[in-house]
Amino acid sequence: MARKSKRGRPVAPLDERHYRAIALLADGRMNYSEVARTCGVERRTLHRWRQRKDFDRELRKLSAKLVNEWRRTSRERMRLRTAQDMTWYFDAIGTA
Repeated sequence: MARKSKRGRPVAPLDERHYRAIALLADGRMNYSEVARTCGVERRTLHRWRQRKDFDRELRKLSAKLVNEWRRTSRERMRLRTAQDMTWYFDAIGTA
């Protein structure tokens, strides 16, 4: 049985456009307008998707995965203690 929205309409499962938007939002390099344009939807649609529990859950899951990966790689790079690794670290966190 299909899940229903607040308005009583059936909610379709996440499709390719949803997952593309999730990946772009989790990456954090684009704003909502750019993400919406890339996915071929209106910005309002993207905001509506963000209100969906399943969309938000997938976005949080991917964001946590990316953060954990960044932490793991930065820890590995910091162990090396070379000048190049230190430069990478400070560039990554945005300090000069």
